[in-house]
Amino acid sequence: MTYTQAVEKACNGDSTGFEFLYDTTKNNKYYLALKYVKCQTPKICEEAVLNNGFAIKYAHEQNENLCLLAIASHPFAIKYIRQPTEKMWLYALKKNGLALQYLKNKSKNLIQIAINN
Repeated sequence: MTYTQAVEKACNGDSTGFEFLYDTTKNNKYYLALKYVKCQTPKICEEAVLNNGFAIKYAHEQNENLCLLAIASHPFAIKYIRQPTEKMWLYALKKNGLALQYLKNKSKNLIQIAINN
């Protein structure tokens, strides 16, 4: 099955399409395939960001839970979150203080957290 066929099946509700996309994304690290999935489901997006947080860049809808999963996978994924909240920044900086490089408006509190982590 090709990716195009799998996406068509997934969009039509055929579970074999979802299974194919899941298996190839997980097993072959094709998390960037999310970029080409037009009918993204929360499960597909979750699996992609769990495999590699940078896949958040290609998620059509970036809800708080998905963004936090991406940051858990890789703190620098915050770079690709369209509207990061302070909670997301705190989480990213606690995981890796070097994520501070992506923060435009740095407060003393966030800088201190970055230094400590």
